[in-house]
Amino acid sequence: MSPSRLLFLSVSFAVMYGCSSSGRIAADGGLDGSSDGLAAKPDGGKPHDDAKADSKADSKADSKPDSETTPHDGGHDAPRDVGHDTAEPADAQLDTGDARADSATDAGSDATDAGCLTPKQVCGTTCTNTATDPANCGVCGTACEPNATCTAGVCGCAGMLSDCGPVIGCVLATTDPKNCGACGNACEPGAICTDGVCGCPTGDLECGGLIGCVDPTSDPAHCGTCTGACPAGDICTGTTCSCPTANTQCGTDCTDLANDPGHCGTCANVCPNGDTCVAGICACPSGGTVCGAGATLACTDTKTDPDDCSACGSACGATQFCTGSACACRPGLTECGASPGTACSDLLHDDANCGACGTACGLTERCQDGVCTAGVACPLGSTRCGGGTVGAGSCYTLQELGSSPIHCSDVAGSCGVACAADQVCTRGICTAFFTSAACTTCPCAACGVGTTCCDYPGSTEAVCVTGTACPL
Repeated sequence: MSPSRLLFLSVSFAVMYGCSSSGRIAADGGLDGSSDGLAAKPDGGKPHDDAKADSKADSKADSKPDSETTPHDGGHDAPRDVGHDTAEPADAQLDTGDARADSATDAGSDATDAGCLTPKQVCGTTCTNTATDPANCGVCGTACEPNATCTAGVCGCAGMLSDCGPVIGCVLATTDPKNCGACGNACEPGAICTDGVCGCPTGDLECGGLIGCVDPTSDPAHCGTCTGACPAGDICTGTTCSCPTANTQCGTDCTDLANDPGHCGTCANVCPNGDTCVAGICACPSGGTVCGAGATLACTDTKTDPDDCSACGSACGATQFCTGSACACRPGLTECGASPGTACSDLLHDDANCGACGTACGLTERCQDGVCTAGVACPLGSTRCGGGTVGAGSCYTLQELGSSPIHCSDVAGSCGVACAADQVCTRGICTAFFTSAACTTCPCAACGVGTTCCDYPGSTEAVCVTGTACPL
């Protein structure tokens, strides 16, 4: 039989039994389903599930008596209409899927903002009110200066607080010893600020400059008078220096040979830096690492030693300190370089980074307390240091020079020197220090006679500083 004859018989057979006019002849000679989704599997199996409605409709039409349908009106059109009414076209299914996806996305978005309702908004991961949040004042990410408040989206100093710029922030100048009476006006060491005026507590001596206020009845560096320093190891009792009875006099030093790393066991036995002296024997404490040799031999704490930070011989830069086995800008300095440790800046005084990294002052401006200020002349009693490259430098008070690792000086009018990484500026003098695994806070057993346990400036980390004074 010819192919054309076979095709004619197949179509006639389909029409006689009520097949939809939308039916197609499959490639294998079988019947394909309607465009509404009825499709036979390639292997001639059952139709897909999404076309079951059409299949049922066709079955019902086939089961009816011929008298109830006509080949053209009922048997042909009715199943097609049923198929269209019950089966969802492919495009509609896609549209429905998109709508469901959009609905899910909207629901997720609503969930993200759930609980953060107007007037609040999400800043990063925090739901906050930018009208009152000093960390996000007015807009997300705009932080107010220290101690400032945010009112109606605007930063400001509340009540009697004075605005001392973006770095210092809001201060109470009537009682703040670092800003007494005016921004940046620091009282001398040991002094208190009362009604905006610096003064020594009752009973203390006024020794001026970087010495400040001292108690002459207990201070071994100023026992009885401003210049009455006791020998190392002596105590000051009622303005008199004395060596405790149980101690040994080693030259001018009064010491306990059982636990003094500077005189361990005998007056002449000096332990390496970082060692402790236990029952007259030097020992490197647990956690310490022996670095160097000969005169440089030391029991170092590689977590805090700027000369051996993380490993022996791994030194930090002059403007850095070692913390957690890594070099970082010293407290009070801010990293303004592209890489860590490349540019540690003093935002209070750096005319190239005044108040914030990258904020440069004009050639006729100086950086004063973190604010570019017109004029190159400094207030009476201040010293101008830096300048010439970007702006006009900055003005330092004697108190600031006395603690600056960049301009360490004990003389007004002198910009001093920069201290090394293993030095701190102690009352205007760069002074050597070392750290030890024996302690993290003072007192420290590794700090023997001739050194003093002090907090590293700007932190609570214990360091052994040469001499009897600690940094301001």
